[in-house]
Formats: sequence, structure tokens, C-alpha cells
Amino acid sequence: MNVFFIISNVLNAYNVVSVYPYTGQPLDDGFINSPQGKLLAKNQIDAQSYVDLYKILLNSQTGNLGAPRTIKVGLRINFN
Repeated sequence: MNVFFIISNVLNAYNVVSVYPYTGQPLDDGFINSPQGKLLAKNQIDAQSYVDLYKILLNSQTGNLGAPRTIKVGLRINFN
């Protein structure tokens, strides 16, 4: 019987894969702070809600970050 643990990204560090060219950051594309973004947000029914939802959209796209910490536990039984 074998019991095993596999832990990836033990320190739970941000593994930056790529960044947005405008800001150089992995989680902020800079659109909301640009003049076009501010104008678009101002013309919405609820500007703060628009900004919050846009930030949620950016955070849900994880293409710029690598895998978070993962812990796998396993048990292997061999019958001979």
C-alpha cells in the first residue's frame, strides 16, 4: 500500500505567465482608468456597478496567471 501527497505551488505565489501591455500588470488591463473607460463607465446607469463588474470580469480570466496551490492525496493498493 502506498500513500502519497503531491503539492504544487507550496507558497501559493502568483505565477505570472503574461501581462497586459498597457499597464504591465497581470490583473489590470488599464481600461477603466483610461479616458475611454471613464467615459463609458460614466454613461452607464450605475457607474460603480459597471466598474465593479468589469474588475470581476478581469479577475475571472486567469490566462495571465499560472496554477494556484493544489494538494493531491492518493492511495495506491497493489495486490500481488
